[in-house]
Amino acid sequence: MRRMTDRNAVFLAPVTKDSIESFCALMKDAFEASAVPSPLDPEMPPEDEVKEYFKSPDGHVMWIVENGCRIGGAVVETNAEPGRNMLVWFFIAPHLHSRGLGTKAWHAIERHWPETRIWELGTPYCDKRNLNFYINKCGFHVVEFFNEHHPELVEGEDARCREESGLPEEDSFRFEKLMQP
Repeated sequence: MRRMTDRNAVFLAPVTKDSIESFCALMKDAFEASAVPSPLDPEMPPEDEVKEYFKSPDGHVMWIVENGCRIGGAVVETNAEPGRNMLVWFFIAPHLHSRGLGTKAWHAIERHWPETRIWELGTPYCDKRNLNFYINKCGFHVVEFFNEHHPELVEGEDARCREESGLPEEDSFRFEKLMQP
């Protein structure tokens, strides 16, 4: 079994002020490479939101590192509710997909926040790659489906009203993973 100090281990390292721009650029590349079914809005992922998490005491903008190289990143929001953390964004560099690094990176995230009892995240319903990863590789479960029929939307509202309601603008799933004590 590898120790986290091994050179080949996947681990997290905080993004610094000097590296936030390169983090955002790699994140944009990763999201554009996996855009389903059409290219993402040029503002996706929203760089200004990433930078807000970077400044927030509850936001954690982290590099995913293997062999001394930055292979991806994660943005995690903590302390919204004790023991409950949210994976806001997570990505692996596109040229490194399908090598098991995402699963190793997810385990590094779990190790980094061992006090987490419940992990939460959201992902578009049409992204089969993400659905497979979070359900079959990481052990998440779908707990909510956001769509035009969601009970928090007033009957007859359209997608333009979702922003006002706080619901995602596109159809998506909310996942949770309950951690073992």
